[in-house]
Amino acid sequence: MNGGETLPDFVFHDWHNALLRLALALLAGAIIGMDREWRNKPAGLRTHAVVSMAACLAMMISIAMHATTGAGGNIAYGVVTGIGFLGGGAILRYGRDVRGLVTGASIWSSAVIGLGFGLGWYAVASAATVLILGSLWGLQYVEMLLNPSQGIVVIRATTEPGAAFPKKLFMELPELQFEVKAFDFDPGFGDDTGCLCLEVKTPSHLSGKALLSMLKTEEWVKDAEIVDGEEV
Repeated sequence: MNGGETLPDFVFHDWHNALLRLALALLAGAIIGMDREWRNKPAGLRTHAVVSMAACLAMMISIAMHATTGAGGNIAYGVVTGIGFLGGGAILRYGRDVRGLVTGASIWSSAVIGLGFGLGWYAVASAATVLILGSLWGLQYVEMLLNPSQGIVVIRATTEPGAAFPKKLFMELPELQFEVKAFDFDPGFGDDTGCLCLEVKTPSHLSGKALLSMLKTEEWVKDAEIVDGEEV
């Protein structure tokens, strides 16, 4: 039996279809990654796009192998398992606060969507992309409605030149029931000042101003201000 004749049409005869699957998977991953990029997460647009497209390619290879040898099903299984470890790398723990769960879930979801496009389930994979993006954007407001006493504040602090990453601060915030949703830290170089930007969910008994006052007492902080949120 000629192996080329038993392969799915898109492998040899319809490479436009194969490229379409890869392109759609790349686009879907990028769309989901844009949300993480906008929130200054380490795993952003490029990570999600590459993961989704690679998963799509893995699924097409799996289909081709199954058509010729009857094997290949383990490839898709390996993608789902392997991406779980990659997503786990985005999850960090600071004291009682665990961050990165949503990013880890979005990476894993991008891989599964890529598998869907690789299988040729365009409508299902596209719908899943829209639903996941809607969840990332919309459910945060549902969380705020469920916790009306809690608000989100964004604080920007100017730090002394060459200041080290404030590990102590990130250990103390969960103890005070502040939940760090996102952060970005630039230590500065030479005589240049650094910058720490925090997006924090405040507890019911403390406000953003309380956190602002706390930051201003730190030796490594030159100045700090609330740039967005409940106190602006």
